[in-house]
Amino acid sequence: MKTSQAPEVRSKGAIAQVLIKLLYVPTIYFDAAWPSARNRSDILAIDRAGSGDVHVVAIAKDIDEAEKALPKLMQIPAQFRWISFPKEQKPDRMREYKRVNKLPLFPEDGMGRVGVILVAPDEDCDSEGLAAVVAKRAERFPGSYYDEADKFMAKHKADILFR
Repeated sequence: MKTSQAPEVRSKGAIAQVLIKLLYVPTIYFDAAWPSARNRSDILAIDRAGSGDVHVVAIAKDIDEAEKALPKLMQIPAQFRWISFPKEQKPDRMREYKRVNKLPLFPEDGMGRVGVILVAPDEDCDSEGLAAVVAKRAERFPGSYYDEADKFMAKHKADILFR
């Protein structure tokens, strides 16, 4: 399978659509060098046309990889953090619900909760399309990253921008 066909790569568009609906005029970057050049966020969204809160999304291949990625995600500076992974194809809804609820989405101390975005084939589309849904809404983490967002936006061109 080509890298561009990998579900975690293909899901970026579907996840971006969820953020577009959820936020107020977001500016979205794929594979962003955030918070620094040596670190990357799968998706970075800055709300309110770049003047608002920072949202970062880490995309995992499955729920087990998502759980392993959470400690690193907790270290990324952002007001809102999200983890995304594929929804089970033929889900046992109760089992899936229990597994998502067992994810360590809260920090050891302080406020915030990592949001969960599930990705699955789009039933309203052909079998090739993907859709994403929010399973758990992210809650605000402390911190002000507006200056960092301004510097980032001055140096990087957005992949999705509303003008």
